[in-house]
Amino acid sequence: MSTSKCLNARSLLLGAGLSVTMACANVYLGLKIGMTVSASIPSAVLSMLILRRMKNSTLGENNLVQTAASAGESLAAGFIFTLPALLLLNIWEMPAYWPSVFICMLGGSAGVFFSAPLRDVLIVREKLKFPEGVATADIIRKGQSGASGGFAIVLGATLAALMKISEAIFRFWRESLEGVFSYTTSGGFVLSGYIGTYTSPALMAVGFIIGLPACLAIFFGALLSWGVLLPLLSLSYGDAPAASVESLYALWSSDIRYVGVGAMLVGSLWTVFSLRSSIVNVLRLVASARRSADGESGEETRSSSSELGQASSYYFVSSWYAALFLLLATALLFYLLFSSFFVASLALALAGVFVFLFSIVSGYMAGVVGSSNNPVSGVTICAVLLAALVFNLFVGVPETAMYVVVCLGAFVCCAAAIAGDNLQDLKAGYILGTDPVEQKVMQFVGVFSASFVLPIVLKILLAESRVGSPGLPAPQASLVAGIVGSLQSMDIPWGMVGCGVWIAVLCILIDIALSKYSSGFRLPVLACAVGLYLPLSLSVGILLGGICAKLRSRYFPSQSSMEFGALLAAGLVTGEALCGILVAALLSWGFTPFAWSGVEFLGALPVFVTLWALTSLRSPKSHVI
Repeated sequence: MSTSKCLNARSLLLGAGLSVTMACANVYLGLKIGMTVSASIPSAVLSMLILRRMKNSTLGENNLVQTAASAGESLAAGFIFTLPALLLLNIWEMPAYWPSVFICMLGGSAGVFFSAPLRDVLIVREKLKFPEGVATADIIRKGQSGASGGFAIVLGATLAALMKISEAIFRFWRESLEGVFSYTTSGGFVLSGYIGTYTSPALMAVGFIIGLPACLAIFFGALLSWGVLLPLLSLSYGDAPAASVESLYALWSSDIRYVGVGAMLVGSLWTVFSLRSSIVNVLRLVASARRSADGESGEETRSSSSELGQASSYYFVSSWYAALFLLLATALLFYLLFSSFFVASLALALAGVFVFLFSIVSGYMAGVVGSSNNPVSGVTICAVLLAALVFNLFVGVPETAMYVVVCLGAFVCCAAAIAGDNLQDLKAGYILGTDPVEQKVMQFVGVFSASFVLPIVLKILLAESRVGSPGLPAPQASLVAGIVGSLQSMDIPWGMVGCGVWIAVLCILIDIALSKYSSGFRLPVLACAVGLYLPLSLSVGILLGGICAKLRSRYFPSQSSMEFGALLAAGLVTGEALCGILVAALLSWGFTPFAWSGVEFLGALPVFVTLWALTSLRSPKSHVI
């Protein structure tokens, strides 16, 4: 296998730049809709577009740049799923910069370290499929979507940026098209309801990327919360004032969204329980690889058949210095954060167990079902729940316990997200013959460069909306806040949480029944739980994108057309996210948008333009390679 050296200053700088770009986009997206999208393929296309204009660029260098970019995107998921909970718990008024940086940096580094031996167990030995990694390698190796893919991303980003500027700066239309309806019964009770959709191109692009089945599951949850529970709850207010968008959102914020919290908690526990056989299996594989590494010697070690043993020995034995350094750095970080030797030691012990276990789970699931379906948020919730139980017993001050649990959860989530997503890139590198040590260096580059910008992006976005509001729902962080907040008896409507628990159980039973009858439609409980939590307008936008993906696959079924559509969607996400961050930064610096009131129905324009682009646009012949 070729392992030609491709690491140079150019790849380091380009990898760091794309890592920051993808991390910023996913922070925006994750806080808006509670989901992130894989950056492996878009970053591979962008790096190919840039490198092909430079001299002496190679496929390996392209793979290295893409690896760094993917690390930044993964780290963003670990950050936004957890640390914003400290804002919701009123422990932080604004994101603390250096604690956030070092939690992300060391947590991400732990994910890189633990994913290294998994490369040889899951990729070399077990040959798991790692679908995104195979697709990335295919794009890089064959040069597919080089110019046409770059054209799709740039076009999507330009369209989304123009539409975001028109909405946020010039106020040509509102961020959402929405309305309410109400019916007053003879007894004076008011039955109220809401209907609407966001005009965000990124929402529809996300729906296109994740596909119609997942979109339907999310929309099903939204219908339950907004189409059933909210109207029924509105009846309990008796002589309520005339329904308005603001009053219904207030009802959602105070009660309905906690239904989603209960459903996500049950969904997370069920996800880990359903993976129990996979967890045991991959632990056996790791133990087997370790025995294989210890047993290799002499001519066996020098033979070509001992590739797995050599690599495993290198990662398990030769890199113990790196493990010791990471351990000491994490111990120092926890001591500085928590100001207690006992608390820091307990947190370090739990972090070691959780990172080891959940990095393995995340890596294995990425190899089996892909990064897009990897339940990182689910296993993180389980880690937070277990840590909350432990620190509730051993830490006397509730606020200190909450702070420790959230920081620990962030550390674990960053590690698990990095481990799963980076194994996709290691799979691509294995196919292309890229040196895994160089990939490991680029993974650290991606982690370090993204760590310094993540809290800055969050702080900028807070100038536009607060975390937990309809503008920045942050469902996973809200769930984390709800779990650890129970240590201090937060004022949570536990009846609504219990309702979400029973809805989740019902969804699990329905999904089991659908799987037994070999139905093409499934009802994944976590997707349904996200729909229960999100505002309906977000779920409608995601569903529209899923419908576009289905229509495109029916009328333009060729692989090149679907690939162009996926890259166009990635461009829409990136363009709106980066432009949204820029707008939020301008607002934080005192910029006042134009006061033109716009016309209400103009909000349909970005919706129709995005739907048309995702459904019908194809690569121009002049850009096809």
